[in-house]
Amino acid sequence: PADRATLLQATRGHQRLVETHWFENDAPRMLDAGLRALNLAETVGPSPELVRAYATASLAIGSLPIHPLAERYAQLAMETAESVGDPAAEAYARFLLCVYRIGTGDWARVDADLERALAIWEALGDPRFAGDGQTVQAMSRLYRGEHARAAALFEEVEALGRRFENVQHRAWGLLGSAEAALRSGRPDAAEKALDTAAALLGESPGQLLERFRLEGLRAQLHLARGALGAAEEAADRAEARGDELAVPTAHYLLEGYAGVVEARLAAWRAGGAREARRAARRALRRLRLFAAIFRIGAPRAWTSYAEAWELEGKRARARAARRRARARAEALGMRWEAERAGGSGAAGRAGDARAPGPVGRTP
Repeated sequence: PADRATLLQATRGHQRLVETHWFENDAPRMLDAGLRALNLAETVGPSPELVRAYATASLAIGSLPIHPLAERYAQLAMETAESVGDPAAEAYARFLLCVYRIGTGDWARVDADLERALAIWEALGDPRFAGDGQTVQAMSRLYRGEHARAAALFEEVEALGRRFENVQHRAWGLLGSAEAALRSGRPDAAEKALDTAAALLGESPGQLLERFRLEGLRAQLHLARGALGAAEEAADRAEARGDELAVPTAHYLLEGYAGVVEARLAAWRAGGAREARRAARRALRRLRLFAAIFRIGAPRAWTSYAEAWELEGKRARARAARRRARARAEALGMRWEAERAGGSGAAGRAGDARAPGPVGRTP
C-alpha cells in the first residue's frame, strides 16, 4: 500500500484539479476529482489535506446541488480543522465554504468565515488568497444591494491584481466594478471597466467564464443606452461562449445568463418575430438552470419569467411571478432584486428558491 506521504501528495494533486475544473466550468470532472481527493485523504486520517478535501467536497457537491450533503462536509471540514490546528488549511477551507454558500445567500456565515480567512491570510502574508477572499466579499455585498461598498472592494481586488500581476484578480475586479456601476445607473463607468477587462482578457488564453460574463454585462450596458442591435450582438457572443457551459459552477455567472435574457426579451418586446420569442425562451431556460443550482438566481429568474408572461398577455401569471421574485429576494436579503421585481417591463428590470417550473418547460 502507498505510504502516507504518497497518499497526501496524490490528494493535493486532485485538489488542484478541482480548482482547474471549477474555472473550466466542468462540473462532472470537478466532482470526480473532489471525491478522489476525499477518498485519499480519508485513508490517511486527520491532516491539513483532509480539511481541504472536506471543504472541496462541500463545494463540488453544492454545485449539483445537494445542499444537505454539502453542509455535512462543511461541518466535517471545520471539525477536522479544529483538531488538526493548521491555520492555512483552515483559511482555505473557510474560503471554499464561502464560495459555496454565497450561491445559497447564507450571508451570515459567508461574512464570518471570510473575516476569519482574511485574517489568517494577512498573518501568513498570502496575497493570492487575499484577492480571492476580497472578491467573494465584494460579490456578497453586490448581491445584497450594497453597491458602493462592493465597488470599493472591487477596486481593491483590481489593485491587488495589478500589484501581483494576477490576471484573474484584475478581471474579477474590473467585471465586478462594471456590474456595480450598471446596478447604480453609471453606464460610463461600466463601459470603461468593461473595455479595460476586454483588453486584459484579449491578452490571456482561456478565461471562458470571464468572457461569458463580460458579454452578458455588455448586453446590459447597450440596453441601458437604448442600443438594441448592439445588445443582441453581445448576447450572441455570450451565447456562443455559454454553449460551452453545460452546467454552471460559478455563482458570479448570473449576469452572463441574465444579460442574454434581457437582450432577447427586449428584442421580443420591440416586435420581434417568432425567432425572437424562441431565442428568449432558450435564454430563459438557461437562466432557470442557473437558478436551480444557485439560490441567488431565483429572484431574477422569476422576474424574467414575469416579463415573458407579460409579453404573452398572461398578466395573472406574471403578477404571481413578480410576487414570488420579490418574496424570494426579500428572504435572501437581496434588496436590489426585490426592488427590480416590483416593476413592470423595462422599468422593472434592473417565492420559491427553485427556478420557475421544470427545466424543460417554457413560458
